[in-house]
Amino acid sequence: MSSGDVGASNASAAAAQTPTSGALTGTAEGGKAALQPPVAYLPCRLDDNGELAEVMMVELADGRTALMGYTALDRFVAACGDAHPWVLWQTAELHLLRDLKPYDVAYLDVPLPRELRVETSPTPAGGPFGGPSEGTS
Repeated sequence: MSSGDVGASNASAAAAQTPTSGALTGTAEGGKAALQPPVAYLPCRLDDNGELAEVMMVELADGRTALMGYTALDRFVAACGDAHPWVLWQTAELHLLRDLKPYDVAYLDVPLPRELRVETSPTPAGGPFGGPSEGTS
């Protein structure tokens, strides 16, 4: 999916430690280009109608805003909770998201801070923006 963020532009206000690895874009240690998967699962919030409200971001302890991405659904669930909604985004189009909701860094497969995770859902998640469906473990 390559649609942009249609919700509020505020970043999630939770301070987190700066990850030491897992950069989604930029350079890896030693100045080598970091690997970038073709798509990433991004944590999001849904509105009352189950539509995409915003792609969640994390405020790091140093004040930077981080986009958190996950390379596989099982990694997303382990890092974000079993009922957290997600949107599948083409990494080649992350610049579209950055234009709508700026972020300073992007990380892959780094756990979302506990206070931002969704472990259970009051209604079955799913729909056009994903999330576990009823009966999924």
